[in-house]
Amino acid sequence: MEAENSGYYPDSAYDGGVVYISVNLGPWQLLTPEGGYSHHVRYTAGGGNPYTGPFDGGTPCFSGVIDWEQVTFDMSSYSGDIRLQFRFGSDQSANREGWYIDEVEIVLTDLLEPPANLSGQMIGTYAHLDWNSPGVDGLLGYNIYRNAEQIATLFEGLHYQDNLDGLPVGTYTYQITAVYDAGESTFSDPVNINYTGGLQAIEDLMVTLDDVNIILSWSTVPSATEYNIYRGIDPYAAPAQMNLISTTADTTYTDPGIINGADNAVFYVVTAVN
Repeated sequence: MEAENSGYYPDSAYDGGVVYISVNLGPWQLLTPEGGYSHHVRYTAGGGNPYTGPFDGGTPCFSGVIDWEQVTFDMSSYSGDIRLQFRFGSDQSANREGWYIDEVEIVLTDLLEPPANLSGQMIGTYAHLDWNSPGVDGLLGYNIYRNAEQIATLFEGLHYQDNLDGLPVGTYTYQITAVYDAGESTFSDPVNINYTGGLQAIEDLMVTLDDVNIILSWSTVPSATEYNIYRGIDPYAAPAQMNLISTTADTTYTDPGIINGADNAVFYVVTAVN
């Protein structure tokens, strides 16, 4: 795009492009892109002379010099006979190149597969989330939502931990969407996690080697009566996806003979219990 905007007011434009939508042959309405338009049409031009373009003053629009870029419009709130209008307007003053539009694509996001089998578990103050990939080409990552508020964007992986420390106790609802080249999927099935305040998470777990044994040690957690020790081969797995190998009231644990003949790295999680 190359369209005239104001040299004195960078957010104002004399020329610009706007997208309108009509539903069931109804009136044309301004359709706002994600992130909004870049400019607004000036109310007056030339030091007080009336603006001579076709748009009302203050109308949001694209203007200025813009290279090829992708713009997305969310039309999920519309249904029926949908018509779109790409409209470029110019005043009666300077001429520029104008507005080029290419590769318009309508994506039916309900056909984009969401993540499957979302599950959740509360460990200490952390909500542990696990899910399965939809297994579809073009997947870029996942958006994670807590109580309908997005808390992570384009997260890569199938396990996520949300620290609720400092948040009010209560039930938190999580959902996840898959993000593709073509857009964002619908929400996964929700999972509810009850947060009661929780014990402090163990954050100073130490691992040492003693011949073929692995020794774990950590600091005492206030109000904890014992500790669960989990072992697994996935560094991102929640405890529910690992093996519970012991429960102890001590702050040390020896995993005997684990090094002898092990083919894979092993990972540990220790949680406090009361």
